[in-house]
Amino acid sequence: MTVVQIVGWSVIAAVAGWRLAWSRARASIEDIKARALIESRQWKAEAERWRANAAQLIQEIEAWKAGHQEGRADLINMVPLLVSARQSARQDGGTCACKTATQTDSAP
Repeated sequence: MTVVQIVGWSVIAAVAGWRLAWSRARASIEDIKARALIESRQWKAEAERWRANAAQLIQEIEAWKAGHQEGRADLINMVPLLVSARQSARQDGGTCACKTATQTDSAP
């Protein structure tokens, strides 16, 4: 083998090796891109589910707040009635129309 042949075959081997390495690297990069795209879509879907869940929780919290305010207003409106009923019971000599548990159990 002459020096020219050795150099020629070395160049051919280097180019062939480079091409194989390049195509393998390109295939790996494409595979990584595909997996990243799939994972990105999964994360977006998960984020959308959490957004829907958060929106539902916001609606539930608002409904609870409204119910709480309504119950609070009812209680505030009821307190004067309870106070006046208690005062009128005291003025009547302490008579109360309430029955104890034993009285209601022994009723015919």
